[in-house]
Parts: sequence; C-alpha cells; structure tokens
Amino acid sequence: MIATKVNALMKKVNQHQWTAESISSLDDMQNLVGGYVERLSLPHNILLWVNEEAALTKLELNLMLIWDDHPRFHQPIFGPVFLTSVDNHGEMTSLTDKQKQWLAHHLVHVRLANGQNLIAIDLRERCEFK
Repeated sequence: MIATKVNALMKKVNQHQWTAESISSLDDMQNLVGGYVERLSLPHNILLWVNEEAALTKLELNLMLIWDDHPRFHQPIFGPVFLTSVDNHGEMTSLTDKQKQWLAHHLVHVRLANGQNLIAIDLRERCEFK
C-alpha cells in the first residue's frame, strides 16, 4: 500500500486548517484517524482517508462532502481525516501541486442548521485541470 514515505494533508476535528503529516506505514495511517482506515475516492486520483467506524463511535463531525445541491447528498465525515493520492499502479503517493490547487478551489465553508461552521469539499463541479 505504501511504497515510500508519503506526505499527507491532515485535518483534525475543530480545526479549519490542514497540516502536513508524513506517513510510512499502516500504523501511521491508523494513528492519524484514530482507528481502522477507509478511503474515499475523490476526483483526480485524490484519496480521503477516514476512520471507518467514526460515525458508530460518535467521533465529532469534521468535514462535509457536497456531492449535489440537495442536502441529502451532503456526506458528513466524522473524526480526523487526511488526503493523499494514488498512482497508476495503485500505490499511495503524495498529492501533486495540481491536486492541491484543485482542492484549494473546492474547499468551502458551510454553516449547518445548528450554527456549526465546517469546511466542505465541494464535489458538484468536476472541472478539469488547466
């Protein structure tokens, strides 16, 4: 899964800022999310890694994925998360500058009905790299 050291972008609960983390093993990945990891595939070979049991273990809401305009297509993500990429051979890699640029253009602030402010990744527009 991890051939060499990978640089990841990490988002902890209650922090709006993403930080850099180094990953070189499955243990590193599990330590970052606080349990078993599950990956969600985003556009442009970007992988979002989450705690697969986060919703069941009542971890705090951290991030939203917006798949469509209708709120029922907004996916809540609980617990700490991190982002990496994947190469053509299925190996995890660091994000490229273009992937980071795409993410920067798709991060938005959302305000929930309860007044909580969150970061969301807006996936409604599937724009191509320029």
